[in-house]
Amino acid sequence: MGIRDIFKRSNEPNNNNKKMGYYMSEDAKSLLVGGYTRLADSPEVLTAVNTVADLVSNMTIQLMENGDKGDTRVKNELSRLVDIKPNNYQTRKSFIFWIVKSMMLTGNAVVMPLTRGGMTIELRPLADNKIQILDDAQNDFNYYIVYNSKAYEPNELLHFVLNPDDSKPYKGSSYRVSLSDVTHNLRQASATKRSFMSSEYMPSLVMLIDSDADLDEDEREKFEEKYLKRKDKNKPLLLPDGLVKDFSAD
Repeated sequence: MGIRDIFKRSNEPNNNNKKMGYYMSEDAKSLLVGGYTRLADSPEVLTAVNTVADLVSNMTIQLMENGDKGDTRVKNELSRLVDIKPNNYQTRKSFIFWIVKSMMLTGNAVVMPLTRGGMTIELRPLADNKIQILDDAQNDFNYYIVYNSKAYEPNELLHFVLNPDDSKPYKGSSYRVSLSDVTHNLRQASATKRSFMSSEYMPSLVMLIDSDADLDEDEREKFEEKYLKRKDKNKPLLLPDGLVKDFSAD
């Protein structure tokens, strides 16, 4: 199977995809958390990722050379490329920041080295949404990186991996699986808080009425319309003195 066959297989529809639906009452729809959300769209996750990327991008990168008396620092065009100016439109800090952020959010960061006369002159980051990592069906230890419909061998690009996949160790899996429940809970908590804060009664209000009064549903509705509802929900409720009990006196 060649690289064209791999492209063909990667573009075939996946018939194993299954869809699932469920029903909710009208009152509960305000608490419904929507479908798939990327880690990059979670403010809490993105804040943590940006903090780590900022710390790493502030660290100095030193090019070292092995010698008889130990490792010594090398200062040449390559070290300048890595630690000062990786390309024509990024500083070293923004370049390393992008690598760390991409690794943490997607598991992979791919950089294309541009060469001239056998020398590397630029390190160009490749957008994650334009990259595909495809398996080589004939060789379990080889894979292809496809960028803009062109396939590259792994040794033609710089591929940085975070949290290697168990079955495909050349491919990073980031922390998407372990963070899925965390992000879901955060979104659910946010939806619940938003629903509560947009409720007509903030905070929830309990009314005390005569225990001997036998009110049916229609009478309760009339009572609510008379005492508990206002055109502007932000205005305070005005309650008769007989309906309010001072709990501090108990």
